[in-house]
Amino acid sequence: MPYCKIEPSGCGIHKDRVKLRLDFFLNPNDPNYDKAHAFVVDETCPEFLAGYQGKLDAEGNPDPVVYDKWRDGLPHVWRDNPFHHHFIYPDKEATDNQIKEQMEQHQREQNDSIRKLFNRTGTNTIWRRVIVSIGGTALLVIIAWILQLNGIWVL
Repeated sequence: MPYCKIEPSGCGIHKDRVKLRLDFFLNPNDPNYDKAHAFVVDETCPEFLAGYQGKLDAEGNPDPVVYDKWRDGLPHVWRDNPFHHHFIYPDKEATDNQIKEQMEQHQREQNDSIRKLFNRTGTNTIWRRVIVSIGGTALLVIIAWILQLNGIWVL
């Protein structure tokens, strides 16, 4: 089942509390892992860091064909992309163990949600992708909107 890591780029202070961004990743044996596992340009290679050196037009844009050829010639690496992001707000004085407990709690909740979802929908991969990618609250808003459009539910 999925695991989570703290993503430093999403961390900071919010309303006098620590804000930590958790990124959730799938394991290779999880359903839909292949959709979150991507072959991408290695952004640490010297060629990428040197930047595109080709010809630009008057507006500063590269020729798309030449640029794509340059990009495709760069070294690529396999990367796992997160399928879900979540924020936690521990106290500033929270210990590492308390933060780890909060992470584990959210990971258990996420794992339970995904397990229930896979068991409930069987082979309906469209709903799995929608629910996993947008989260529960947004899904309820979308469902309410669809029901309103069809005249089934009126606020």
